[in-house]
Amino acid sequence: MTNNFGAKIKYLRQNQGLTQEQLAGQLGVTAQAISKWENGSNMPDITLLTDIADCFGVTVDDLLRSNKPVSVFRLDEYVMTDEFKEMSDEEKLDYLWAFQRKHQGATIVAIVLATQVKMPKEKKLPLMSYACESILSHNDNQGRRNTVIFCMSHVCDDEEFNRWLKRCSPRRYDETQNEWFEQMMQNIGDIDACRTQRYKNNALIFNHFFQKATRGYGIPEVEVEWYREKIKLIEFLGEDGEAPDAWLGVYISAYMSLSSNLFIIGKKKEGFDMLDRAIDLYETRFSKIKPGDILSLGKKALFGNVTKTLKKDGDVYLSIFTQQDERFSSDYYPWMVMSKENLIIEPLDHLSLEMKEDEEFKKRLERVKKLTGEQI
Repeated sequence: MTNNFGAKIKYLRQNQGLTQEQLAGQLGVTAQAISKWENGSNMPDITLLTDIADCFGVTVDDLLRSNKPVSVFRLDEYVMTDEFKEMSDEEKLDYLWAFQRKHQGATIVAIVLATQVKMPKEKKLPLMSYACESILSHNDNQGRRNTVIFCMSHVCDDEEFNRWLKRCSPRRYDETQNEWFEQMMQNIGDIDACRTQRYKNNALIFNHFFQKATRGYGIPEVEVEWYREKIKLIEFLGEDGEAPDAWLGVYISAYMSLSSNLFIIGKKKEGFDMLDRAIDLYETRFSKIKPGDILSLGKKALFGNVTKTLKKDGDVYLSIFTQQDERFSSDYYPWMVMSKENLIIEPLDHLSLEMKEDEEFKKRLERVKKLTGEQI
């Protein structure tokens, strides 16, 4: 190891936006040790070389070769150099193949092929397929799946791209992938499917917002106002100002949460009014929905003719889009339709800790016991 080793460490550290202290923390050494490596006054123990290489996504061989330019380690920078640009197409491919085999699971070769290497798609496709397989086999999270779809869109024909899109369809709401499904339908000229996917995307965005958004941060007074707004938003989705069937779970849940927070701030009368509203909705609408029922999403302007269908998966009730497309996973984007335990029993059980002596609350408990057949 020569002084060039210290220069490489400093370059790689700064390129990743790490301070000496942060790098030291990752390696279990002191910041002073990192400083000595970088100024060439000391070298790391040989047992640390693998850990150092892993931190920067390079090999030990890359670190030790004193005659190798630092820029080569950063492929995205190297492909912009005259040295790389002057290579023939075959030389570029050979270099990228060698880099990819050495750095399994890295995304950089696929991204460089997609965005910075100008050559025919048919030449790129074998290496792109190899690189993307490597990405998914090493870390199959949604960010990596999105990268694969982005890169493959630059080299695949429609049929091949459809296969990758189906394979990488998200396991949860994902805005990037929603747009890919819609764009793909537009690209192949299926305008009806493109429009249907847009309506599905609208439903997914609303569902993600209702399930994940929080405004109160545990402050009851703030949460009261937020749940009031949430209820209005859900009612807005319906043509008649009532929550559509597909949104009943989050609708009833919002009333239960509003009721709980009203009790906390001492507004008992209004709290009981909201609790009664939730129980009424459960009795008159939610409890009557059965597997196989078609659930309305609401306004045509937002959701067109797209609906959800209730299905049972073991003890769990899910809803899937009624309008399925055999070109993609038929059951993608299911969302849970809350059970009586989620909607009514568990919230009441929690409330009973504070209000078990309240006579009005006991009346509501008895009503729910009769509706659900459950002891609370």
